[in-house]
Amino acid sequence: MSSEPLRVTRKAGIRALSERLAPERERWLRRNVYYYAEDHRVLQFLVPPNLAVLEVGCGTGSLLAALRPRRGVGIDFSPAMIEHAKTQHPGLEFVTGDAEDPDTLAALKGPFDVVVLADTFSLLDDCQVFLQKILPLLHAGSRIIIAHHNHLWEPLLRLGELFGAKMPQTGVSWLSLRDIANLLDLAGYDVVQTHRRQLLPRHAFGIGVLLNRYLGTLPIVQGLCVRS
Repeated sequence: MSSEPLRVTRKAGIRALSERLAPERERWLRRNVYYYAEDHRVLQFLVPPNLAVLEVGCGTGSLLAALRPRRGVGIDFSPAMIEHAKTQHPGLEFVTGDAEDPDTLAALKGPFDVVVLADTFSLLDDCQVFLQKILPLLHAGSRIIIAHHNHLWEPLLRLGELFGAKMPQTGVSWLSLRDIANLLDLAGYDVVQTHRRQLLPRHAFGIGVLLNRYLGTLPIVQGLCVRS
């Protein structure tokens, strides 16, 4: 039995939700400003400014802009998200398209120094095939950065969506850090380093800052952090 109809239905559901949430995206960013600010801070540390950066699943482009690229290209299959991104960040390039479509990737005109997938990798239909498809967009020194939620947090994050504390998501594959490392290895990549961060994704009057800065860096509890 072919899985293609299921994949099409899943991807259509993700796109429909993205279209609906596009006007609300900035509001969600403000509602969880500490979480996103910390996420941007870590990625700014990993990605120096003035590089050629491709963000897959760029949404409204806030992360790509925060990285201050020499050339920044964002791709998203939600036309509404891309329209917002173009309005808010006119100095960057934004493309509407499916990142798993070889023709869409071929039109991006690499190479890129860094490819960022923030909360996007687990939405792909075939992660290993995607990693192989983007090889023509890379050079020998390119890096891929994958940021995603810890699968152990799935029940709490679902609860957060239910009570309006987290932006809704659909079609997510809850992959462990080991799963992602294995997929990278199968696609021919070397895993250089991994990070775990944000034991508490809230400022909470400074409690989150203290927990993340000190307790969250201890190896014995890092596996409980929300972000990898």
